[in-house]
Amino acid sequence: MTSRPLHAVRVSLVVLFCLLGPCQLALALVFVYRTHHFLERSVAAQARVVQLKPVHFRSHPGHSSYLPVFSFAGVDGHSYTVTAEVASSAPNYKIGQQVTVHYEESHPERARIDSFLDLWGFEIFHVVTGFFFTFLMLVALFARLGTPRTFSPSDAGGGVSQ
Repeated sequence: MTSRPLHAVRVSLVVLFCLLGPCQLALALVFVYRTHHFLERSVAAQARVVQLKPVHFRSHPGHSSYLPVFSFAGVDGHSYTVTAEVASSAPNYKIGQQVTVHYEESHPERARIDSFLDLWGFEIFHVVTGFFFTFLMLVALFARLGTPRTFSPSDAGGGVSQ
């Protein structure tokens, strides 16, 4: 027989996974749609990496990641300098390197480097975590369904009358 606190923890985890997995997958669909829509509306431009901005995380003291900072000329003739949103521990780009970027003419400050990770990394993260938590939810539910149940008269709230 399972203790009540352990049972409550198990039920809480099943409920958490039941919510978390599908929510992550739904969120992934929203992000995939937004990126796809962004790419449809965007303009491509050539940019040059001008800096590798170090980023330090409290969870990894002494370890740095780098955000590429790039400059490009928009179709409006203005020059824009943008810091990418995706950092890497080993710099993926070199200062002076030419890269293709995508941006919406109305928001050039939101330009994104044309690479799989920069465009789709966030979406892939949510798809993977969504499937992971959905898998855990299904394992927990099937384990629960596969657990044999025993019934005793005391479970019915009373003893056996004679």
